[in-house]
Amino acid sequence: MLTPPEHKAAGFFAHMTTYSSEQGLYGLVPKIICDRKGNMWFGTDGGGVIRYDGKSFTTYTTAQGLGSNTVRSIAEDEIGHCGLGRMEAGQ
Repeated sequence: MLTPPEHKAAGFFAHMTTYSSEQGLYGLVPKIICDRKGNMWFGTDGGGVIRYDGKSFTTYTTAQGLGSNTVRSIAEDEIGHCGLGRMEAGQ
């Protein structure tokens, strides 16, 4: 018989903030990373990629040169450059 794990307090408090489209975050966000500078990057399903620097959201779409507005993956390399994986129709 399986027994559920014991729940213990973590011993710290984590402040959580909820963001939505009202603050600049776009709908479905399948990928999120935090880069070495502390920026949060959100890959979206149709809204491009969004960077949050702790104060404001900046959206990058095909209008700014992004290859696709559907971003399925984000990775940071060893020198701090972010690469984006996108999804095109039919893939």
